[in-house]
Amino acid sequence: MDSQKKIINDYENTNKKKKKEKETFNSIIKKVEKENLINKKKNYFKELGNFIEQKLKLDEQKFNLLELILLVVVSFIFGIFISEAFIYNNVKSDKFESNEVLSEIEKVYNTILDEYYQDIDQKKLKEAAVNGMLSYLNDGYSVYFDEETSEQFNEQVDGEYYGIGLEMSVGGDGYPYISKIFDNSPASDADLKINDKIIKVENQDIKNYSLTEISSLIKGQENKSVNITILRDERNLEKKLVTRKIDIPSVESKIIENNDKKIGYISISIFALNTDEQFKTKLLQLEESSIDSLIIDVRNNVGGHLSTVTNILNLFFTKDEILYQIDRKGKIEKTYGTSTDDRNYKVIVLTNSNSASGSEILASAFKEVKNSDIIGTKTFGKGTVQKLIELENGSMLKITSETWLTSNGNTINKVGVEPTVEIELSDDYKIKPIEENDNQLKKAIEILSN
Repeated sequence: MDSQKKIINDYENTNKKKKKEKETFNSIIKKVEKENLINKKKNYFKELGNFIEQKLKLDEQKFNLLELILLVVVSFIFGIFISEAFIYNNVKSDKFESNEVLSEIEKVYNTILDEYYQDIDQKKLKEAAVNGMLSYLNDGYSVYFDEETSEQFNEQVDGEYYGIGLEMSVGGDGYPYISKIFDNSPASDADLKINDKIIKVENQDIKNYSLTEISSLIKGQENKSVNITILRDERNLEKKLVTRKIDIPSVESKIIENNDKKIGYISISIFALNTDEQFKTKLLQLEESSIDSLIIDVRNNVGGHLSTVTNILNLFFTKDEILYQIDRKGKIEKTYGTSTDDRNYKVIVLTNSNSASGSEILASAFKEVKNSDIIGTKTFGKGTVQKLIELENGSMLKITSETWLTSNGNTINKVGVEPTVEIELSDDYKIKPIEENDNQLKKAIEILSN
């Protein structure tokens, strides 16, 4: 009888404890919802974090309800929100009041851990649960990134990282060779050259290492000393480098002279966070050389930060001109230009089927507002917007949240932006990709020269 009474008492005490925890958690959440998030969120989430940390210590092996709520609630408020045309936003939701669904997910998760006859990798099981929910959306743009993929993704869209400033490719013998060296980088300062083969890092043979594994050895933090051994002309050379911030170039420019005309050319490979500054610098350099017109090449550019696209368009569009429109569940918000500069020269945009999202925003704005020629082929047709949510463990969730429309309110999703001058890239260029074989670029030059 005493043992039964003890079990009953323990059960009641546990329920009281859980009830108290739930009340504490809910009271904190209500505070966050009621108060100004910008000014008050740090104190409340510190309080929430302390509470959850104490709770998690009770059972570190179980995927408990509070972990799941933390993943959703904290991430939605503190996360960086971006899309393929990346945007930032604050999110406040009232959909977390009922925990019945989350409780069921928790129960299934813990049951699998306790009862399944084979060992379970908890991390992979968690990721499978997240991916399962995302697959239900039937939306290829709503995805989950693990920590490693998140780091690589952030480097690309931020346009910077800490490293030595080179790109590598894997050779047939299992060793990487240098395929690109960035200007003004530790790699260029150390006189590394394209096609140098890297055979050791910190005296460690890296044969058959993946590029990700090699990258983790030579980048990631500032002022890190890196010793590498390269093979050049059958000789081993020792190089010592120190990492620093590397700006990934995403903009290239040149002047094309034809028929007594100076045509500026700028290509944009991605709309990273620093691409707008790179673009502005290149544009001003071209304008100092007195260009008569401009070609903007966004072929194979799949998108990036919406703020970056906006800043580039703001160099050309005034406050009376609409850049694009955002549709948030039927509520339309128009974004206008801000330029006060007088850039009245003609602009042509080059596109292809891989020009997506931010590239389509740029192309459609020039087409509909400036009556610019769009030369090439129809664009990809991505008119949805994703928010990227950074999670506590370094992983990320990218989820479709809204759609965007062109300046005139047209949808391009699964439709694309039609060129005004449609021309397929020549087979000669596909075989030998040099400027002389680029018939799309040649057409733009022909139009601007006349």
